[in-house]
This record gives sequence, structure tokens and C-alpha cells, in this order.
Amino acid sequence: MKIFFSHASQSKPIVKTIMKYLPANLMTWLDENNLLWGDQLAPAFETAIKTEADYVILFVNEIAARSEWVHKEVRWALEREKELKRSFLLPVFLHNEGNSPMDSYFPELANRKYIHVMDYTEFGLKTVADSITASLFALICEDLARMQNPPPMEKGETIHAAEQLIADLARKIQEAIFPYREDNPISVEDLCTILQRDGTDYVTEENFDTQINHIIQRNLIPGLYYDGYELYLIEEHSRWKSGMNHDSKVAIARKAAAFIRSGMSVYIDAGSTTEEVIRILCKRIEMRKLSNLKIVTPSVNHADMISECCVRMGFEDDFTAVELYMPGGCVRPGTQALIPFPGREDTLQALCDMVGGYDLAIVGANGFTARAGATTHANKELLGKRTAFTNAKKRLIVFDSSKVGIELDSKIADLSEDMILISNDTPPLRELQPQYPDKIILVR
Repeated sequence: MKIFFSHASQSKPIVKTIMKYLPANLMTWLDENNLLWGDQLAPAFETAIKTEADYVILFVNEIAARSEWVHKEVRWALEREKELKRSFLLPVFLHNEGNSPMDSYFPELANRKYIHVMDYTEFGLKTVADSITASLFALICEDLARMQNPPPMEKGETIHAAEQLIADLARKIQEAIFPYREDNPISVEDLCTILQRDGTDYVTEENFDTQINHIIQRNLIPGLYYDGYELYLIEEHSRWKSGMNHDSKVAIARKAAAFIRSGMSVYIDAGSTTEEVIRILCKRIEMRKLSNLKIVTPSVNHADMISECCVRMGFEDDFTAVELYMPGGCVRPGTQALIPFPGREDTLQALCDMVGGYDLAIVGANGFTARAGATTHANKELLGKRTAFTNAKKRLIVFDSSKVGIELDSKIADLSEDMILISNDTPPLRELQPQYPDKIILVR
């Protein structure tokens, strides 16, 4: 058990004497013992109270009441107490002649039971230490009893807990089924084995149908196919795929964004990895590291981010800093990407010609294998990817490790073509890299 002592510095001799008589198995947090030279005080104290301490013992007197630090520690302790829903802040009242009541110093502690120090002799402080030890033991027993017999949840709490359980299960299922498509579905039996290995032991083959129907009814995994026997992902959906492998996507995006220079005409594909490229690009525009850019994107979300960046910068209509273009068409809700109107597919090439071709195209892939190369779904977004790829001087294809080993219907490019693949370090790509050192960039 770890105890944090909150006190005014003038009370430290009293606190250290009491500490001396506490049981050896009580770990105590006192600033002079736990802070290292150069530590920042506020973050260190707040972390100790909110994440490390089991209890905070507050030594109250007039001096402590005037201490800004002590008041901060009281506030942090009360916040933690509210989270724990149990006693956490334990006051010890240091008596002096003419003392006002304790709650006159800390009104937030009104009506709270406290230990009163009246005798400051060695024997008196040892008696206080014994009282603290006994009171802590009583609190621990109370906590154990509460853990063994938790109070029944209110109806609203029960519903919230159930919804949270379903949402957590949906997240685990979507991570598990991500590599599986129509040509390689996963069986319910195999999926249950994966979930149970991941600690979700309440999901069995017998109750899986009930569990997955809860998820489908709430549309928590858009793009999921389930026929009662097998599952696969029809297509990644913008609503949830951006949260997967986020750190890897950021690392890939940083490497891809490094290719962008002022004065370039750049095509940036829709997708969660290219969204991170846009974030970096906007930051560099705001820092005035990049200017005179022509940016073409089919993503409504990407275009909105760039447009907001230009508004923040106060750019006018002279387009000296950023020209932003989007192809005409309709929006695919699942990916927030614009696709051409039927019969107007030539608008993609017309837009490319209007900006003078692309110096750089950053295209996202939904699958990659050594045999098939970078692939994607057979939908209207494919034409935009291929048009950009064909009309660019330099071509980057970006994808994270969750796409490796997935082979989809339509090819974007393979390793025989002039391009650069950027992904995070995985064994299949690591094995390929020596054969294609100029075409495969791996990030960690």
C-alpha cells in the first residue's frame, strides 16, 4: 500500500516522526524522498496522487490552509476519490491553541471524520501513528468487503455497461476479421478461438449469433458480411478504420510527406493513412514551410482539412499559397471519397491535365502481396487511383501492415512498375526489401 502525505513544509518534522512509527509494509510518498533533482513539481505530485497512491493523508493546520500546493493536492485527491467512489483523502488535524475548526481551513472537508493531534511528544505522535495504522486497516477491510459484495447497479448503469461490453467486442471482432475478404472468409469457430485467446472468454460458438446480432443491429462494424457460418470484411469503412494501427500510419505519413516540396502539384488519395499526410501538410503550410502548392484530392474529409487550414492562415483568392482541387462527382459514404458521375470518368484526366500533371501522387492501397502487388477493391475509386498513378512523375503507394497478405480484386501497381512503397516494418516486406531496395521503404 502506498500513502501520499500532503502537508505544509513547516509540518514536515511532525510528519516524518509519524512516518517512523508506521508499519514497514506501508510505502510512503514524501516529496524529499521521491522527487529527483530537476523533476517538475506539479506533474510529479499530481501523478503520485492520481495514479500511484492508495490513500492521501492530509495534515491540516492554518499554514496548510494558506499553501497553494496543499490546496492543489486536496483538489487532485478529491478528484481521485470521486473516481474511486471510496474514502481516499484522510485528514489529520494538527491542533494549536486558538485553532479554528478544521472545515474553516478546508470547507470541502466539512463533516469528514479526522484524527486529531493534541500531543506533540514522541509518545503522542506514536499514538497518532497507531491510530492511522488502525484506521487504514479498517478502510482496507471495508474495501475488500465492497469488492466481494458490489452494490447492485442502477438500471441506467447496467445499460451503459452492456453497451460498453458490446462496443468492446465489436472492436475486437473488427481487428480480428480485418485480413479476411470474400475469397478467404473466417469461420465462426476460428473467430471464437481468436477472441477467447484474446481474453474474451464469454464469447462461444453457441452464443456468437446473439452477440454478433447485437453488433449488426447497432451498425458497429459497417462493411461486415455474416451469413451465420462465416464472416469477412466487404470493405474498410471510414468510420472505424482510422483508429487501427494509428502510430504506424503516422510514421508512414511522415515519410511520405517528406517528398512534398513547395511549388509541387500533388495528388493525395482518400484514406486513413493519407489523412495523416494531410495533417502534416497542413502543419507545414501553417509554419510557412510549404507554399505555392497545387493539391488534388478526391476525399471530402481531406479537402475540408486543407480548406480549414487556408482559412486559419487568412489566404485570399489569389492562390499564391495553396490551390485546392477536387474531382466532380458523388460521395461514397463508406470512404468519403468523390467518384465521377456515370459516363463522366474523363473528368479525372481533365483535372489532371488542368493542373499540368502531378509531380507527386500519394495513393493508398487496401492490400499487398508479393505476387499481386498493391491492390484495392473493384469500385469506382480504382479509376482515380490509376489515373493519378499514371500521370505522376513520382508515385508513392502507402499502406500499413494490416494490409500485408491481403490480395483484392483490382491491381493498382506491382513491383515491376516505377513506384515507391512505404509501409511499416513486417517480415514479408523485410524479406522483399533486399530485392527492391529503391522501391520499398519500411518505417518502424
